[in-house]
Amino acid sequence: MGNDSECLDHPQALRCGGSEPPALAGRAIRNKGLGWPDALRLPLWQAILAVLAILSLLLAFHQVVLGAVQQGELRRKATAMQAGAAWRCNVIPVARSRDDCLMRLNATLPVREGPTEANVAFLGR
Repeated sequence: MGNDSECLDHPQALRCGGSEPPALAGRAIRNKGLGWPDALRLPLWQAILAVLAILSLLLAFHQVVLGAVQQGELRRKATAMQAGAAWRCNVIPVARSRDDCLMRLNATLPVREGPTEANVAFLGR
């Protein structure tokens, strides 16, 4: 097996002219290519890093969903308060007072903003 042609014909040979088997050489090249310290090249650390990355993505997704739920709840409250205030204005028997009430109600609502705590608190007074 000292012949170089035998090493090329048998890539699974343990010794070919003093070099390591091609499978081990490829693994060493792949690990060195990552540029990570030796301790982080272990599969256990890579698995731990992957789990931490997944958990952080899940936490970020949870925060986004929680914010959307809270905004939806505020929007629902603001809509309910607006409907209640409009109903109270519409039951005023005097037309001029009713129109003033509706005009004040429509003037206080922000057109482009979404519902906020201040808007909901204002409508609920």
